[in-house]
Amino acid sequence: MLFSGCGGGGGGDDDDDTSSSSSSTTVSTTTISGTAVDGYISGATVCLDINKNNICDTDEPSTTTRDDGTFSLDVTINGDYPIIISGGTDIATEEDFKGSLKNIISIDNTGNTIDTKITPITTIVANVYQEEIKTNPNFTPTQARQTVANSLGLDISKIEADPMEDKTAFAKSQQIVQTAKLFSTNLTSAQADNFNLVVKQIALSIKESQSFDISQIAQKIENTQNITIPAEIKNFAQSCADDINTKASSINDSYYLDDLQHGLNLYYTQAKNQIDSNELTALQSTLDNLKSKTASDILIPTTNNTTDMYGKWIYVNSGESFEYYSNSDINFIKIDANLIKVLQDDDSYKYAMRAGTSKAKIKGQIKDLELNTRELGGIGGIDVI
Repeated sequence: MLFSGCGGGGGGDDDDDTSSSSSSTTVSTTTISGTAVDGYISGATVCLDINKNNICDTDEPSTTTRDDGTFSLDVTINGDYPIIISGGTDIATEEDFKGSLKNIISIDNTGNTIDTKITPITTIVANVYQEEIKTNPNFTPTQARQTVANSLGLDISKIEADPMEDKTAFAKSQQIVQTAKLFSTNLTSAQADNFNLVVKQIALSIKESQSFDISQIAQKIENTQNITIPAEIKNFAQSCADDINTKASSINDSYYLDDLQHGLNLYYTQAKNQIDSNELTALQSTLDNLKSKTASDILIPTTNNTTDMYGKWIYVNSGESFEYYSNSDINFIKIDANLIKVLQDDDSYKYAMRAGTSKAKIKGQIKDLELNTRELGGIGGIDVI
């Protein structure tokens, strides 16, 4: 184990009771319409945390996110409550989402629809609110949003921005998530519990220091968990936080943010594996390699030769996957690095996207290009492989 000492944590955080600020009076039905975003998270459980124990209990209103991370939840209650998502798949990385995200929503008795986002930034807001309300019962969710906005150097309008549509929100969200993943590695609890614990400490550090300061975050985790985080991991986390900001700011079109997240995640996964294997000296090489790449370098692989098309592909409509390598008996038409049309046995074509690419984005691309005929004759610039 890399972190010396002992400590624990739990996904529930039962001490975060904020019940003093809300009323449980039954009111007309309110529809909560929202989106769960790290990348968009499909198949996640969403619940209104009525008893405020930071987990989804079976008797609480709940639903599941759609393929694009959206959800709709009808509730009949009044007050300020956490809304939580957990589990599911991050469609930008094609990985299971470990841990949970949340927001604080205010439900009145009007029965109006509430539009919301649940992101890493709103999770910081919810943690700040839940901590402050313990000693200041008049503290409001709006004040929590302003506190976090000031600390992160954001306009308050960015607090509930979609990180996949706003590069400023994307950079802050990825800084939060990747720092949490790095610092949660090899803590003593389950992976999801570690993530939630570290995100909470990030929130408390932001609240106290009025900034996103890696050294302050690390110190808070060390103090609360009675551990020592190796200097190599702290340095990697700080350098990555800076690099995320640099790469995100260079993106001119938010269309490519999910590709950027997918590319960045490959390096962070390598770093986590090195930490797990206690190969801390190798972290510098991973960091140097990451920092040497521009955002364009890791957005989309080059497609000058067939080997760059190797890997896992997913049929857009059916969700069935296949792998393409040198010994694969697959014929396809290349549209770009992330979209192909695969020849079927009946001489028809089916669209397939590279695993890890946004399904919603690909469908939009197909629509925009008007690729709705059985063959692609007449569309220039497409190579047949």
